[in-house]
Amino acid sequence: MSSNTTTTMTAAQRVLSIPELVAEIFSWAAENYGLHPSPCLCRLEAAGVTIHRCALVNSLWFHEAMRLVWEMPRKLNAGSFSHITPARRQFYAHFAKVLFIKVYPKHRGWLSRQKKILKDVTFPQARLAYMQILSSVRNFYVPPFHAPALRVLHLHVLEAMDLYYRFYLPVDKCYKLARRIKV
Repeated sequence: MSSNTTTTMTAAQRVLSIPELVAEIFSWAAENYGLHPSPCLCRLEAAGVTIHRCALVNSLWFHEAMRLVWEMPRKLNAGSFSHITPARRQFYAHFAKVLFIKVYPKHRGWLSRQKKILKDVTFPQARLAYMQILSSVRNFYVPPFHAPALRVLHLHVLEAMDLYYRFYLPVDKCYKLARRIKV
């Protein structure tokens, strides 16, 4: 008793198996739900969750979702790349078009870790990079990175009174910073 069952794909299944169409749908979702940088952080988180869930469907969706997620990776040397293997770093680096790198003060432990994170990683599609440094940092380390197609490098020096700090400094650091302000 043999069963010759053939499965036919619906129109929706056919559309969602074409890479070009999936890429368009994901790009629309990223733009309309704010995966790319916007003032509203809640939109960024919602879009990130949506795109990450799409990556779990199948290999085609994974590839298209990762292309969008890693197009503008945040905090390369501090967050995004620090917890993945070197081989995966290079895999994701191929998708990056805009780089965000934080410049940290030199100190034991952190410096050796910083040197390892971006070592031997090439960002072939990166055209734009943002480096962020706190104005209070005097002895800092700029992590080397390889981006052969880089056209523009922005250096953002954040002042101690910049409201942007509220999102990056933990509470104990805010108190230390507040004590150092002279009125």
